[in-house]
Amino acid sequence: MRLIFVRRSFLTIFTLLFLLGVFLPVLIKLREAGKPCPSQAEEKVTAPVAPPRQEAKDGFFTDFRLEKESRRSQQVELLREIAKDPGTSAATRREAQEKLMELTQRAEKEAWLEGLLKAQGFAEAVVTIEERGITVILSRELSAQETERVVKLISRTTGRKQEEITVVTRKSVVSRKGEGV
Repeated sequence: MRLIFVRRSFLTIFTLLFLLGVFLPVLIKLREAGKPCPSQAEEKVTAPVAPPRQEAKDGFFTDFRLEKESRRSQQVELLREIAKDPGTSAATRREAQEKLMELTQRAEKEAWLEGLLKAQGFAEAVVTIEERGITVILSRELSAQETERVVKLISRTTGRKQEEITVVTRKSVVSRKGEGV
């Protein structure tokens, strides 16, 4: 009984964080574009807008995160529908619930890794974790040593092989696949 409560609480908290993660970038993007957020539109108050970061002038990272979250939201919604459908077999519902938990854990790990990369001094970072590998997108060119440092950090944190990690920058792609590291 306690496990069910903990699991429900976890899912509730994750759902709230997930929604915040989906809608906060949209509101930030609206604010950067100079359009009023829904709450500002009613009050007709203009707040000072912080200057956008140099790396994010074109909105690439914001757009990428929004697209990633949109796809993940669609996956979550589909899995929830399958898990709640009484016409679905118990095994299929259980599998959908397990995949939902995997998506939740993957999203948490991606956010954690992005935070670690920012703590390492990278202004912008997006991490996507898939079954076949991990892709890291950074805002600037990297030296070979920096690339190695990023790959090792991601590998240590996730337990994935270095060959499964690809580091991409805005101007070039540095792939670890096929390299003997």
